[in-house]
Amino acid sequence: DQYDLKSLARTPYLRQTATVTQETFVFGGSLAENLRVAKPDATDAEMLSALAKVELTEWLQTLPNGLEQDMEGGLGLSAGQSQRLGLARAFLANAPLLLLDEPTSALDPKTEREVMAQIKELRGSRATLMVTHRLDTVVDADEIVVLDKGRVVERGTHAELLELKGLYASLTQLHTPAEPTPATP
Repeated sequence: DQYDLKSLARTPYLRQTATVTQETFVFGGSLAENLRVAKPDATDAEMLSALAKVELTEWLQTLPNGLEQDMEGGLGLSAGQSQRLGLARAFLANAPLLLLDEPTSALDPKTEREVMAQIKELRGSRATLMVTHRLDTVVDADEIVVLDKGRVVERGTHAELLELKGLYASLTQLHTPAEPTPATP
């Protein structure tokens, strides 16, 4: 909104931001308390909806105490479950600025596709900054900034960067499975 971030007070700025990191911190306390970190007044229905959007409904049904299950600081959670918990918090926060740092790095490919569809919905009209090595997660971004050794070397849309035939295009080729070679008789 045309404000220099350095001029903004920290607390109001943070309230306008939802962040999902590669390693989500899970607090001691209940699942509900962990979700309410993002929205203190979240209702059970809102929390259930957020968990469904990140494919955690089946997991929730296995918890003896449901939303009141003690998370024991994340003990017993897989990296993917923790990461999806972080994504559920972002859905609850509903903040205008979304910061994503490798938000699907711990997910299997099937779950990643499902969660990325939800992230696309979450991004909506929000300003979103995503840091990722998984190029397929940014192909529909308005702008992709390619860094090499900490320096910006390319920027543009997916199509523009492919046309440049530079670093992004070569990285895209590395991440795209090669066509199978036909067997010779």
